Amino acid sequence: MLLPARKVPPFERTYARYRRRLLRKAFARIWVGGAPWPAGDGPTIAFLNHSARWDPILTLYLSQDLFRRDGYGMMQGAQLERYPFFRRIGCFGVSTDSIEYASAVSSIGCARSWRCSTETWSAPR
Repeated sequence: MLLPARKVPPFERTYARYRRRLLRKAFARIWVGGAPWPAGDGPTIAFLNHSARWDPILTLYLSQDLFRRDGYGMMQGAQLERYPFFRRIGCFGVSTDSIEYASAVSSIGCARSWRCSTETWSAPR
């Protein structure tokens, strides 16, 4: 079952301030490497090469603060059900153990992002 993001702008703004403070305390700097970021406002799907607890925090920071775009992050459904707050700041997920079903529903979530001209971030799990 798809757990869609349900963004709430006041939550996003409040969390953005908190997120910046967290990242300043935890990291000396954040490096973005690889291919140049796509220009324009078209939809983008970005894949991270490392998964960690910082993924949702870092991806939302990159989308909103660095690239100034409306971003969404993908999380495990079980974690999203445990921490529903993340749905309010732009995370969506799939609550199932079937990899085929999870892949299909995640594709639907990404397709929605494509139609909305947003960014979707995904990390390996």
